[in-house]
Order: sequence, then C-alpha cells, then structure tokens
Amino acid sequence: MCELYAVNSHQPVLINETLRLFYQHSVRHPHGWGLAHWEQQQAVIYREPCSAKESEYLKTILKHPIYSKIAFGHIRFATVGAIGPKNCHPFTRVDCCGRNWTLIHNGTIFSGTELIPYEAKQEGHTDSERILLYLMDGLEEAFLENGAPLNARQRSEVVEKMALDLSPRNKLNFLIYDSEQLYVHTNMKDTLFTACQGGAQFFVTAPLENDFDWKCLPLNTLQTYQDGILVYTGAQHNNEFISVGLGGQDIGNFEI
Repeated sequence: MCELYAVNSHQPVLINETLRLFYQHSVRHPHGWGLAHWEQQQAVIYREPCSAKESEYLKTILKHPIYSKIAFGHIRFATVGAIGPKNCHPFTRVDCCGRNWTLIHNGTIFSGTELIPYEAKQEGHTDSERILLYLMDGLEEAFLENGAPLNARQRSEVVEKMALDLSPRNKLNFLIYDSEQLYVHTNMKDTLFTACQGGAQFFVTAPLENDFDWKCLPLNTLQTYQDGILVYTGAQHNNEFISVGLGGQDIGNFEI
C-alpha cells in the first residue's frame, strides 16, 4: 500500500525533518513520491515516478527550509496504474466554482461501478485520480441543488457522502485539501495516525520515528480540520475494510 503524510496548522511550521522521516519509508514504497505545500494559497507540487530514497531531486528540495501551514506527502506502492509521472500523487482539480482541490489516497477500489465513467476522463490510470473526479461531480451536483457556492459545512457533507458511497468493500484512506479545509478519512484499523505538535496537526499512515504522541484516527468517520483545529466530525459508517492480503498488500476485504 501507499503511505500518506499531511500537516495542517494555524501558522507556517518547518516540516523538513518530518518529511525526511516520512520519505525514509519509501524503501517499502518505491514506485513514486509526491510533495505539495502551499504558499499564499497556491500549491507548489513536486512528483516523480521513482523511489523517494533514491531521488536527487527530492534531496535538493529538502535542503531548503520549507515552512507551510498545509502540506502533503505521498509515497507510492503501485497497485492500480503503471509507474509513471501521471500516476504519482497528489492529484489536483478545480471545481465548478473555481476552488482548487488536492487529494492523496492510500487504498484500492475493489468494488462498485461509481468510478468506471472516469476512466476515459482521467490523465493517468489510478483509481485515486478517479476518486477526485467523482468528488468534482458530487460538488457540482450539490452546487446546482444549493443554487450558490457551498459553505464550509456543506463541502464537508459532500466529501462525507463520497466516503460513504465509495467505502463499501473498498479501502478508502484519503487526505483532501480544498484550499481552506483538510478532510481526513480512514476505514482500516491502524492505517492512519495523527499527532498534535506545537499547534500543528500531523497525519501519517505509519507513525514517524520521532517523539510525537501518535494516535489512531477514528475509524469510518470523516473529520475536517482548518488551521490545525477539528471543525467537523461526520457520522460513523459501517464500511470497515479488513485486509486479506499477502505480504502486507491488500487484495480484498469484507464489509462489516
């Protein structure tokens, strides 16, 4: 499986050390890496289809201090889609109201037909990119029903509905940022952790090798953060994913 990293804070924080610790995990996830951080609400995104551990490009980037209120990191173990730049996370899209959305995903969509129509529309070949395209259509539908741009809570409700739609029989761990709010979801035990450090909220698939107090995120529940503060907690659904894979890779699941 892939691994995810994010930080969300009320003020810019230096993230080089946590990023270095995160990218050390790429020994087990060698098929690509991505990094996004935001400057003045503009995303700066780097992606490369190689191991982060072996990337001279990434080493050069991390030599310079990176201060940000929001950042994403991703290391990829390819399960759907070939190894290539178009299949590296993060993925970004602009919704019907001009709002920028960015997604990183850890999981595989095994079941359901919701994402099939997006295979012909996506730039790469991953189910992760199709999840974001599916969300864009959900946002447009909600906008048309609302008759006005969605407020913060309404956007959380749309993302929550997407998680409910796609999680049955699928592993759906994601982090999504809409230029204002960070949406967090996991439906597999012990695969997404959080820690608060100096007013910044960190999120990782596997605890980093530091002294942060890492705790599991609530299962099957969408959470929304803004400036490092939890601002929305959705209803808990019942679509827990249980891996029956071999060698640590997911190949199926059961709906509870």
